[in-house]
Amino acid sequence: MPTPITVQPAAATDRRLLNNLMSVSAQVHTHLDWQPPQAWLGVPPFHFAMTGNAPVGALAAAPDPPDSAWIRIAVAADTPHATPDAILDSLWDATLGTLRQLNVGLASAMLVHNWLAPHLQRWQFQLINDVVVLNRPNPARRSSGLPALPTAPAVRVRPVRRADL
Repeated sequence: MPTPITVQPAAATDRRLLNNLMSVSAQVHTHLDWQPPQAWLGVPPFHFAMTGNAPVGALAAAPDPPDSAWIRIAVAADTPHATPDAILDSLWDATLGTLRQLNVGLASAMLVHNWLAPHLQRWQFQLINDVVVLNRPNPARRSSGLPALPTAPAVRVRPVRRADL
């Protein structure tokens, strides 16, 4: 029989709790953000899912700007006490309630890994854009066997001048 999940708000002082949870969990989503996940502690909605005294999940979706929220952190620990679905659904219910109280009209997520996608679909999120990221290894290392890009001899780089504006 699964252990009951309780949800509690995250406090600004819960840095160690969040760090430990994120370090032991296989399912961790962090938003591509200007701030580290810990910076959102204490900014609602940010909740922990608990089984007894043990954290098993976290979800943060702080509004910024005030009428739009991004899912900034989603974590579901591997635990015999609760399924990831149960953990994340409990957290989403609490988060959605807080977003409604804050009059937030839009919640979004930008995924780097797809493990969160089925949960977002269950919560009625819809795919509206794909972000494509291309990467080229450093040509100086060339361990990938890619040829170096030729440099254009007519290109020169100079500082911008006021007249350029």
